Amino acid sequence: MGTPAYAATILSDLLTADTLEMVLVVTQPDRPVGRKGVLTPPPVKQVAQQAGLDLAQPERLDEIVDRIAYLKPDLIVVAAYGQILSSAVLSIAPCYNLHASLLPAHRGAAPVQASLLRQEPLTGMTLMQMEKGLDTGPMLAFNLIATAGHQAASLTEQLEQSGASLLLSALKRYDRLRPLRQHSCDANLVRKVKKQDGATDFKRSSQELCSRFRAYTPWPGLFLESGLVLVALKPGRAEGRFTPGEILAIQAEAIEVGTLQGSVWIERLQAPSKKPVAAASYLNGKRLGVGDTLV
Repeated sequence: MGTPAYAATILSDLLTADTLEMVLVVTQPDRPVGRKGVLTPPPVKQVAQQAGLDLAQPERLDEIVDRIAYLKPDLIVVAAYGQILSSAVLSIAPCYNLHASLLPAHRGAAPVQASLLRQEPLTGMTLMQMEKGLDTGPMLAFNLIATAGHQAASLTEQLEQSGASLLLSALKRYDRLRPLRQHSCDANLVRKVKKQDGATDFKRSSQELCSRFRAYTPWPGLFLESGLVLVALKPGRAEGRFTPGEILAIQAEAIEVGTLQGSVWIERLQAPSKKPVAAASYLNGKRLGVGDTLV
């Protein structure tokens, strides 16, 4: 059960395993895409059709519970399917799901962003058996990924790639897997990222501002109250107290801006309804210089 490109990658990998027989692929119905609303099949459907697999695209998963039960599957692999599995589906066979954190840390919708916001050096994928609770099921396998040098998009991509390998490796040892119960006292529940989460100012430490930039790039982006988007940003001085937003230095490739503790170098900025430009060019257009405040 899966829908987007990530799930299609997992399906493709599963099809390489000689010991697995895929009896059914379940994905979302074709949806309108783009301004013209062209009816487009999800990536998982495309892979399934190319492989000649049986396919179902119910509007509601419970519509095909009897069909799934009739097949008597040994297990159900779920990867970004897009619907909540009911008790009726969960009771048919063990349902395995990949979650992008080291559970029980960061249960919920935005585990990658949570790892970056907390400046964790390591994160990873957890293969878990699903149950009615949100990411509360027994754990079956893990891997580890270093977060250094990553923003949310690149970290998500690496986790997805490693998750497909983790799943395939675990399923090859299916008969020997022993589920490990989670300790809910260690859990951290993270909600879905919203547009307003990207709102920021310089009344933070340089370290916190950079972690927020990594977590919220490319979406929703990091932006000031004026709507000015910080398109490209990297750490500056770790120590020192400055007037938040004060322009400390201007170079051709970046500008240094003070924070409550330390500073950051901003390479590119984007004003509302404008294209991204070099930060120095933006200051020149606004006639701002060292000692002025970026707002």
